[in-house]
Amino acid sequence: MPLTWRRTIIGDVGQPHDFSAFDERETPIGRTWLRPGPVHSAHAWHWAMNASGPDINRHDTSCSGTAIDKQQAVTMVEMTYTRCLGRSS
Repeated sequence: MPLTWRRTIIGDVGQPHDFSAFDERETPIGRTWLRPGPVHSAHAWHWAMNASGPDINRHDTSCSGTAIDKQQAVTMVEMTYTRCLGRSS
């Protein structure tokens, strides 16, 4: 299931280096963001898959973590979401 990514909005302001994922129903699925500090430091990107509902099963799944770059953080949100959907049945 493809996700749509766009800049996270907080207080009507788009946040730099902060992106949110939504499914086709515009349901919030997850988020990636760059923590403050040196941009080139290891594990600067954080990610979280925060989808919920009857079709999501998080049992024994880590739903957040760090990544070495934005693409890896996006991939982790997408993989975790797919894994949790696959366990719902």
